[in-house]
Amino acid sequence: MLSNIKNIGNLTGCAVFGFIFLFYALREPFKHLKQFCYQFKLSKFFWQLFKTGFCAFLIYGVVITCVIIFFAFYPSEKNATVVVLGAQVKSWGPSSILQKRIDAAYAYLIENPESLCIASGGQGKDEPISEGLSIFQALTLRNNIEKSRILIEDLSTNTRENIKFSMGIIDEINANKNLAIVSDSFHQARARLIARKLGIDSKIGAVNAKTNPLYYPTFLVREWFALPAEVLFRS
Repeated sequence: MLSNIKNIGNLTGCAVFGFIFLFYALREPFKHLKQFCYQFKLSKFFWQLFKTGFCAFLIYGVVITCVIIFFAFYPSEKNATVVVLGAQVKSWGPSSILQKRIDAAYAYLIENPESLCIASGGQGKDEPISEGLSIFQALTLRNNIEKSRILIEDLSTNTRENIKFSMGIIDEINANKNLAIVSDSFHQARARLIARKLGIDSKIGAVNAKTNPLYYPTFLVREWFALPAEVLFRS
């Protein structure tokens, strides 16, 4: 599991979730700390400030989570062009997260025989091959999807580039501009937002991979920060 979360965004998600868990798991020690802080005006003030900020943060998290859930269940059009967002490739093949995305893409392609698929993702320094090529190989060699239905995008390094470069391929071959974005459910809202900011005005639906439940606390909390950052700080 840890090999999938070693970056600053995911580690921040781990840290914040860990703090929230400890805050509620260790309620008795916090209760004694509160009693101690209430003995002095200054410490009482800081305690109340902390409590207010913490509660506001949780409310904010609930609101963002509702947005994420809403867009995770936004349906895809029939025979839309599939864009599989890459994830880490291991020495032995796709990571567990990437494999689940490949499985979701496969299911959609079987149900929608006229769909093309963009296998998107470049090659990181610790990856034996590009994520796009790994997706292509898994879909064609192991799952017997026709090679003519899968196009490789292997230059991207993040979600924005995944979508931007994939859309360039779609425009070049004049494929269906309605998109079925294959990723994990917690990632769909940000992917959709990026697509809209890139000027993509066609219909965009979500095809969700079956995420390991153990990953949700980390990645969901990460999206609490990443989604607003995309709105506020990225053009």
